[in-house]
Amino acid sequence: MHDRVRPGTRLLVTAPSGGFALPAVHSRPIVLLAAGIGITPFLSHLETLDPASAPEIVLHHGSRDASRHAFRERIAELAARLPTVQVLDHYSRPGPDDHSDFTGRVTADRVDADLIRRRARFYLCGPETMLEELTAGLVARGVPRFDIFTEKFHAAPAPVQIPDDATATVRFARSGREVTWRAGDGDLLRFAEASGVALPSGCRLGQCESCAVPVLDGTVAHLVAVADDLPADQCLACQAVPTSDVVLDA
Repeated sequence: MHDRVRPGTRLLVTAPSGGFALPAVHSRPIVLLAAGIGITPFLSHLETLDPASAPEIVLHHGSRDASRHAFRERIAELAARLPTVQVLDHYSRPGPDDHSDFTGRVTADRVDADLIRRRARFYLCGPETMLEELTAGLVARGVPRFDIFTEKFHAAPAPVQIPDDATATVRFARSGREVTWRAGDGDLLRFAEASGVALPSGCRLGQCESCAVPVLDGTVAHLVAVADDLPADQCLACQAVPTSDVVLDA
């Protein structure tokens, strides 16, 4: 296979990315709601959990029927290994011999009220219409919007092309610091930390979008697609790089 790669070809390798990161340890319940192959990020999460420290997790997984139930056997194996994980299957068009916990699509009213009372955190993955309906339904049941995290199915954004010799002046307005950013410095969150400037961030703990910071002047680009409801004058520092001299409210 190597002889098919032409000499001089450049390979871009990036870290895994996505719209959210799930906590491996947490004091509150975690509710996962997925349809079809929207189970994929949750499957990866379950694979990494330690049975001795895994949080309480309730997984609602929607499929058309048993024959189209993605990763059914592997999910069952993981649930058997993880005593704090409960899996609830939803079949929208079950066959006569199909057995599931719920008939119909995954909806907000299927979530146990006790989980909402105990301030569970909700992670959703699936088609955009499903995410909108679930989010609206959960909010109507009293779930704070900031406790709901979504991952949409959409085409990957065109990669940001940053020249190797790119530079920009980054000014942290409230800190009074002005530092030169270079392409090798990476995203603004890492750059700020390396420059001795503390930015708000819970990204590494699964609190996605907690690193949002106002851009007072200049322009930035995100390395991945970001949520549609991110204000136009803000950037996610953990995924943003400057495309001009920039002033951040930090």
